[in-house]
Amino acid sequence: MGHLAIWSLRGARALALLLSALFASSGFLHAHSTELPGSFDPYIHRAGGEPADPINLIFRGADADTVAQLAQQVLGWPVVAGSPMQFTDQGRVHPTAWQLGHDLGHGSRYHLRIESIGAADGQAYTLAAVHRDDGVACGHVGRAFDQVRDLVVGAFADAGYSVSMVWLGNINDGPQCDGSRTSGGGAAAIIDIAR
Repeated sequence: MGHLAIWSLRGARALALLLSALFASSGFLHAHSTELPGSFDPYIHRAGGEPADPINLIFRGADADTVAQLAQQVLGWPVVAGSPMQFTDQGRVHPTAWQLGHDLGHGSRYHLRIESIGAADGQAYTLAAVHRDDGVACGHVGRAFDQVRDLVVGAFADAGYSVSMVWLGNINDGPQCDGSRTSGGGAAAIIDIAR
């Protein structure tokens, strides 16, 4: 059983590297593509302005309230508390409107932050960042950006929503409170809310 688990972990890493290479070199959308729904910073930022987590979800066709409502229905994740983060979108700074999560036990959880975009903003998409938080002495460390993105994507696809991938290139690692650095693989999922 141990050999299977090790192979699965190695296989998952190899698959992640292969997918990253495909996103970078093939027909997937890129951050400079005119097919992206808008112009935005591919990272969310801490209150002091430092880059934090990569944006890895783009909900097309919905504002923040609609995205939060659908995410609660599709994922079953309730509203949770978390540190404030900011999204830079269309040259403007937007706070986090919603934070949803799923308790994994032992101080860990899945955590989703949703950009504050309303219908009055006239924007056809809402940005989000999702990851796994693991409890450490100083607070939480965000990890598994791609894996939790894929979990969310799978749930929305299973619920009948169309999903595509876009290469944002947001692969820079960010500092965590415990001194470690974590990063995502550079791709985001576009989830079309209009079915």
